[in-house]
Amino acid sequence: MTFANQTEEEKELGRVCPVCKNSSGRILHSQEISAPDEFGISPRFDIVECTKCGMIFSDTVIEQGALDDLYRDHSKYADTSIFSLSPVIDKSESNKQDLGSVDPPEAPWDLERLKKTAQYLASIIPDKSIRVLDAGCATGALLGFLAGQGFSTLTGLDPSPVATAEASKRVDGITAVTGSFLTPPTNFGPFDLIILSHVLEHITDVEGAVDALRNLLAPGGSIYIEVPDATRYVDYLVAPFHDFNTEHINHFSISILNRLLVNRGFETKENKSSTIYCSANDEYPVVYGIWTVAPAEPLAQSIVPDKVLAEGIRRYVIESRELLNQIDAGLRNVISRKDSVMIWGAGQLSMKLMRDTILSDTNIAGIIDISPQKQGLHFDGVAVISPEMAAAQTSPVVIGSIHHSDLIGETAIKVLGKERQLIYLEIDTSR
Repeated sequence: MTFANQTEEEKELGRVCPVCKNSSGRILHSQEISAPDEFGISPRFDIVECTKCGMIFSDTVIEQGALDDLYRDHSKYADTSIFSLSPVIDKSESNKQDLGSVDPPEAPWDLERLKKTAQYLASIIPDKSIRVLDAGCATGALLGFLAGQGFSTLTGLDPSPVATAEASKRVDGITAVTGSFLTPPTNFGPFDLIILSHVLEHITDVEGAVDALRNLLAPGGSIYIEVPDATRYVDYLVAPFHDFNTEHINHFSISILNRLLVNRGFETKENKSSTIYCSANDEYPVVYGIWTVAPAEPLAQSIVPDKVLAEGIRRYVIESRELLNQIDAGLRNVISRKDSVMIWGAGQLSMKLMRDTILSDTNIAGIIDISPQKQGLHFDGVAVISPEMAAAQTSPVVIGSIHHSDLIGETAIKVLGKERQLIYLEIDTSR
């Protein structure tokens, strides 16, 4: 079966290909979102395929400095309250031994991912005294797990001062620095191992990021990179267009990731694919590997487009559209146009529901979110408020999440009361 779209158009790109610098792309999907008004992000962006190398990315024009500012001031990865109401956070003594005395603010499934990363690195690196940098360390969970594996010289770097302050508390001896590895502090490094775990998909200046990593490496050093595997998005689809959002602007396959790194002077030591959990029950595809600086400059290579990546994304677009239509139909069964409703969750799915379902025609009385990082923001003029502020209102509440709907529903009942009407998104679980 072919998934070629007869309406695909080629365009001159606003953002050149982050891998090969080509300026021509093919539109695979145009995404509508209701982004926070304060961010100044376009409500529409194209997902494009580079016509030269096959890389797929968001054709956004936001500068890297502006992205750094967003992660500095509004990073959800620095938010220590997101899972504070979760009944499943693991606060056992074994976890505290790895993470320090501070209760972990991350989701338990994310802690498990980071713990496995630390175990993998410990299994292939015998010398635990090497200098390690976690670039994009958030609140330091991975650093804590690495310390638990015996690594003794650990540094974290993150644009959010809230995140680095939290990271500094977690384990004695960790150094947490506020800043960007693209423009690192003076006299920063060098490091024997640099970790970039779920960071490269967020960066507009991808080549600059790889060059910055190379400049921070000590001779003989290695980098560990892990990113979502865009070729397999469709195989783990839960929420429609989940991966086309304001944060993930690059969509890699392992072959394109390797090409990027080889072109910037690295050689591949190991590549693997796996799955992680992105919620209590939902798996998500990833690729990861180890790269070292090549002993010689790379030879010019002919570029063969990655057709597998484009094919997977086309399937993902088709099935996401079907899923979103299904959700819209379910909402229309319980909501009428011009009804007054609230949405619980100022996340990426809510941004899409507000533009591409019946919710675009309703009176949204407020967006509820537990995160102080999001409270006070506005989506199409609608304020994000705390659950306590929403308790005084009576409008039905749409649970704007699929991955975390059960947890949000439990919290909503506790805060808003059992009498409040909660509307869950209907999906076909037999897909």
